[in-house]
Amino acid sequence: MLRRLNISNFALVKHAELEFSPGLNVITGESGSGKSLLVDALELLIGQRARHTNTSGLKCIIEGHFDSHPELKALIKHIHVDDFGQQLIIRREIYDGKSRTFVNDTPVVLGDLKRVGALLLDLHHQDDTADLWDTDFQMQWLDGFLNTPTTRLRYNEAFALYEKAIHDINTYNQAIEKRAREEDYIQFQLNEMNAINLKPGSYALWMEELKRLENAERFSSQLQFCQEALQTGEHNIQDQLKGVQKQLQDVSVDGAKELVNRLHQVRLEITDIAQELDSLGAQYNQNPARLAELQELIYKLQKLMKKHGISDEPAYHTLWQSYLDFNEETQRLQHACASATQIKSKQFEILQTLGLSLRTARHKLAAELEPIVEQELKKLGMPSAVFKLEFTALDAPAAQGLDRLNICFSANRGQPPRPVAQVASGGERARLMLALKAQRAAHQSNTTLIFDEIDAGVSGAIADRLGRKLLQLGKHVQVISISHLPQIASKGQQHLKIYKTEHENTTETHVKILNPTERIQEIASMLSNGEITQKALENAAQLLQEHY
Repeated sequence: MLRRLNISNFALVKHAELEFSPGLNVITGESGSGKSLLVDALELLIGQRARHTNTSGLKCIIEGHFDSHPELKALIKHIHVDDFGQQLIIRREIYDGKSRTFVNDTPVVLGDLKRVGALLLDLHHQDDTADLWDTDFQMQWLDGFLNTPTTRLRYNEAFALYEKAIHDINTYNQAIEKRAREEDYIQFQLNEMNAINLKPGSYALWMEELKRLENAERFSSQLQFCQEALQTGEHNIQDQLKGVQKQLQDVSVDGAKELVNRLHQVRLEITDIAQELDSLGAQYNQNPARLAELQELIYKLQKLMKKHGISDEPAYHTLWQSYLDFNEETQRLQHACASATQIKSKQFEILQTLGLSLRTARHKLAAELEPIVEQELKKLGMPSAVFKLEFTALDAPAAQGLDRLNICFSANRGQPPRPVAQVASGGERARLMLALKAQRAAHQSNTTLIFDEIDAGVSGAIADRLGRKLLQLGKHVQVISISHLPQIASKGQQHLKIYKTEHENTTETHVKILNPTERIQEIASMLSNGEITQKALENAAQLLQEHY
């Protein structure tokens, strides 16, 4: 239940502190006085967007004090909000286009605020009667009476998985189809690269080997010349040094022997050099077949690099790996799609089981509720009203179950019930909505019902019946009703008035709780279109005395 509402700097409301009572609270005021501002402020408290802005440049603060209850306590514990005992306080601050929200002085995100708000307030605007022909609203209303709501929750969970599986399958198939269009091209490129079989580091080794083979003939000729000059040629250095050494051996002078020894060492060094030249020559043996193979391989590799706009081996391997990854990703997508298909089939079976259980429970509920709602409609001035809940089986599971629900209605005797959107007038829709809300109130005693001019399109005796129904509702739940009809305003246990004042260049909206004398004045004004007469005062007093 809403205990208190504090408003600061919201639209034309500079400051307001309101206390709400249990039962029926009515709010009245002249057209344009800002009655809907209170509802807008409450909507902000439960996470809706601001429909009015503050032009003063000051921080807008809206704070609501509510009675807590077990379901609410469980939720705030789940979202890590401190428990303030029997009280829950929501505060929303808006400044410079930015909004902050607190529950029990703990900052919360907007999604959590909406979850909390759903357990506190049930707001109904004048144009919300259009919800009557919304199939989701109709099914939610019916499911509110389920004795086993866990079945619906389990169905919702299964349907979420079912929908996700369908979405995943479509996503995977689109990706697979896109890859299928690229697969031939990718595979062709991969085959070309696999044919070359370039291992990391091979390109540099190939180029080195190619250079060596291309220069093998020239190197061989040069090495052969050196070897002939040193040792194997007709006039080689080795033979000439041997002759010099022999001549010196016959010279008997000081130092000749030393020179002979030195010449011997030189000849040994030349022999060693000649052997190494022979080894080098073996490395540069010509291999025309290998040379041709390497030239072809490197030509293809460089052609591929040019084709793909790459200039080095690392970039080549990166591209090659991307083609391998393409095939692996395609296989992964195919496996994922198969897995999602299995999940879809499994969830479909679960949905069928739970959906059939829901269908049975809903049909039973419908049979019980139809006569009850018809009785409510009779009390609201429609003695011949017929109310039917018709189910149509769907071809596939949907968010609400295996059936579509349609509320069918007839206000006049002899007319068959038809979908409410086709037959109900504005006043009839308002009364039908109130009848539905009245039935739900017994199952939502902790929720405050707020009606923003639900009396639109009715007057006289029907308005009085609406007022009595709101008063009766107030015995089970807290009700806040914004009304322009005295028949309804007179039924409230508490009466709040919205009014405007003008000061120089500013206009402000104010809210006050009326005392008994002020209530008579206000209802008399409503009865006489603003011109209060003695007769209007007497009638107003009589209306109030009927209930108090």
